[in-house]
Amino acid sequence: MIVIVGHGPSAYELTPNFLEKHTVIRLGKDERPKVQSLVKIIGNKADIICSFNPSYQRKNAIFWCLAGPLRQFCIDKLKPFNPAFAKPSTGVSAALIARDKYPESEIAVSGFDITLNPETAPQGWVHDSYAEKACLNTLKIIEL
Repeated sequence: MIVIVGHGPSAYELTPNFLEKHTVIRLGKDERPKVQSLVKIIGNKADIICSFNPSYQRKNAIFWCLAGPLRQFCIDKLKPFNPAFAKPSTGVSAALIARDKYPESEIAVSGFDITLNPETAPQGWVHDSYAEKACLNTLKIIEL
């Protein structure tokens, strides 16, 4: 199984032992205060890093840079859910790319709390969580 680890509170329920058994996709940088505490609890295993910023690459991890063709791929995949869609989240982008690259794999997400519960999005949230949730529902994603 491929496990995409977001930064939301549900990711704190993961364990290092669970993650060691799976391919792990991490999002962006793990040095922000909120994320750093997550790393202390679940570890920093990353087989793949998905980020808009190339400086977040790690040794021994595949890197998906969300610029150019990969970013456009994600935007195009989200357009059916909102034709004006322009800013996909890193997590949903990772799920779209994972489903494309590994079509037969089970893909699970954790830490996608706002995306999976769009009504909880704080004022000013820059992503369309309703469109992103609808998109995730078509990808056969497992919510951990």
